[in-house]
Formats: sequence, structure tokens, C-alpha cells
Amino acid sequence: MMTRPCLALLFCYLPFLASANSATPTIPVGPSSLTIDAGVPIEVFTYRPPTYRDGPLILVFHGVQRNAEDYRNFAITLAERFGASVAAPRFDRERFPYDVYQQGGIKRDGEPQPRETWTFSLLPALVTALQHAIGPEPRPYYFVDHSAGGQFVARLVALAGPLGAERVISANPGSHLFPMAFNTPGMYRASQTSHSPATVAIFGDSDS
Repeated sequence: MMTRPCLALLFCYLPFLASANSATPTIPVGPSSLTIDAGVPIEVFTYRPPTYRDGPLILVFHGVQRNAEDYRNFAITLAERFGASVAAPRFDRERFPYDVYQQGGIKRDGEPQPRETWTFSLLPALVTALQHAIGPEPRPYYFVDHSAGGQFVARLVALAGPLGAERVISANPGSHLFPMAFNTPGMYRASQTSHSPATVAIFGDSDS
């Protein structure tokens, strides 16, 4: 039998337990958004189908207009068709201008930057947090994109690798990444990109 002191102690801890649970974001059914701390706060627009069980996670990377919410909406058909959760992170122009988003932050003012400061370094924490927001079990995930997002993802795979993604789609990038002769220590070699089974390149005639 629980004594009065034990009951009192339990009630004292209840607010802390509630705050711990509320600190873990979840992806609800339908369209939604949440902010994830990936080293810096990132707003993420999400969609979870009503019929979702344990399907994959699809990360969608927006173009130059930074309209991540629209990209989430565009991907709802994918979510419904494949039983997947969709997440579209927003890389705002103020914190992630051209050299930090499209080019991944590998250079600033023409000077190479430390690997740990690259924008690519935010993705492992972002993916992990999204996985936890969906459920306790890890699930396969995919990167899809368009335009500026295609540039970001192509450079990601070339310089940091696919980061565990099952498949990577680089669609309609406004500039292209070509193999280089040099090999910088610690980098995933750019010449391997076109041979990676995880990467599919789709080229169009519009960048937006």
C-alpha cells in the first residue's frame, strides 16, 4: 500500500514528468509544423497520413523561394501513396543565404570552413529528432528536393555522403557539381557521387 509521503512525493514529480514528455515533439496526423533543435532551431513542416503505420520518412528540401510549407503540401501525394511521413525543413534566407544553403556552408568569402560548421552537419540531428517524433523505432528515410534543394543535396552526398538515406534525389539543380582532381582529407570524394547507388539526378530547365 502506498503511504501518504510516497503519494506526496509522486505528486511533486508529476509536473517534471509532464514537462519532460512535452519537450519531445511529435508529428500529428495531417499537416502540421514543429521546431527542431538541430544545433540551431529549424522550422519543419510535416504531414502524417491518417492511415500511417510504420512507413518511411521523406525529407523534402525546398528551392530558392524558401517555401517549405508548399513543398510539404506538394509531397502529400507521396505520403498518401507510400504510407510515409513527410518533413520539409525551412532554411530561411537570413541564416542560410546562397553560400550556406545551396553550397552547404563549405566556404565563406571564398575560404574553406571547418567541416563541423557545414550546413550538412545539421542533418543527422534533424533526422534523429524527426525519427523520434514519429515513433520509437527507426525507419528508412529518403531525401528529395528541387532547384536550390537539389544543389544542397548534391553537394551533401558528394562532400559528406548520403548520411544513411536509402535513396537521394537531386532534382533540377540550378548549378551542377562535377568531380574534382583533388581529395581533401575527411571529405567524401566528389568523384564518387555519380557512382553512388543512393543518388538519382533529375535535370530540368527551370530553377525556382
